[in-house]
Amino acid sequence: MRSINGFRARLSTGAIALILLAVAATALQADSGDDSIRRSRAAGIDVAVSLEDLDSLAGGEIDYLEFTVSLDTHFSDLFRFDVAELSRLAIDGSARDGIAFQWRGNSETSHHRNGTLRARVTGDSLSLEQGAEVELRILDVGTGVRTFTWEL
Repeated sequence: MRSINGFRARLSTGAIALILLAVAATALQADSGDDSIRRSRAAGIDVAVSLEDLDSLAGGEIDYLEFTVSLDTHFSDLFRFDVAELSRLAIDGSARDGIAFQWRGNSETSHHRNGTLRARVTGDSLSLEQGAEVELRILDVGTGVRTFTWEL
């Protein structure tokens, strides 16, 4: 009788563990289910970027684009990277000149940085049509070029 009760206890514990694992996996899928987030993992540094207001950008004149950027590592000091200085913008594959980048950190430590990267168009405003491709390139953050692309 004792071995049956022990088996039932292990079975119950295993079932609970499977349920918790399923719940956690569902939560992770929901968290990463945001199709505006782009990720790059290289050289021990994880970078996640989302283009803000993605759905409202097409078909209008804009003066700036805003990106939410997160950098995470356990290997190096992220303060050595000037995110604004290392960023470039391309539209439909063509690099855009006249873009001034500004970084506003929301939460910053040497291993975890999170903030808003604003790409301000200097001179004429930028016109983005439906189907246009917006590309943010971040240079030399642990590796060559990290490219993040969105289609409007």
